Amino acid sequence: MKKCFLLSLMIAAVFATAATAQPRPQGNARIGMMPHQRTIQTTGTSVMEVAPDKVVLEIDLRGYAKPGTDGEKPTEVSIETVEANLYKELETLGVSKSNVVAKEIKPAPFNRFARDRSAFNQRPMMPAAHLDKPRPDSIRKLRKFTTWILKNRETKRYEITLGDFALVEQIKNAIDHRAVARTRVTEMSNSKINEYRRQANVETLANATSDATALVEAAGGKLGEVMNIVVNPYRDKKDYADKRNGKIELRSSVTVTFAIE
Repeated sequence: MKKCFLLSLMIAAVFATAATAQPRPQGNARIGMMPHQRTIQTTGTSVMEVAPDKVVLEIDLRGYAKPGTDGEKPTEVSIETVEANLYKELETLGVSKSNVVAKEIKPAPFNRFARDRSAFNQRPMMPAAHLDKPRPDSIRKLRKFTTWILKNRETKRYEITLGDFALVEQIKNAIDHRAVARTRVTEMSNSKINEYRRQANVETLANATSDATALVEAAGGKLGEVMNIVVNPYRDKKDYADKRNGKIELRSSVTVTFAIE
């Protein structure tokens, strides 16, 4: 009886050892796993144009000489007069003064004249016998021109925040072009940009689905369920702002993987 019991234990131990020594599947493989499912991967792209609701217009203004009539001397228009006219035109267009930030600037060439203007007040280097002779006419004209630049070409920069891009052209047409040194749009944005970006991604996903459906049906198959979705970031990671036409372009790219039934 004891021999039969020991024989049964030995047989059980042998089967247990064989079961333990059976190799296990490697990686993601599983015993009885179904064959790999066929898939198709497509990438959809789209561009959505959004109108900005915040525009920052930068204008550099300066004083100028208004030509006289009938042989009269030119009239000097100061920067204070130019600034007053600017605020008047902005008020007419419905732009509040609180939306304007003014900064005093001096262009680099005029700063160089300011540093070197003392040289024009000095007599030219010449022998003592010629010190009492009148200065050359060119030197007098150059000193007069430099003094006029320093007095009338002081420039001020105005940063104007607008809610509509259409106001940019209206302001450019309203101000006196003779006082304008430079104008440019420095910023454009939309407060609902994230909502528009989600809409762009949905439209891009629809384009990718349409392409995948057309390709699978052309091969005689049927498009199955979605396996994976990846939103591809652009390299610049910034939306393109068309500051000439007042549009913000939202660029979207989505890669989708579908099963093929």
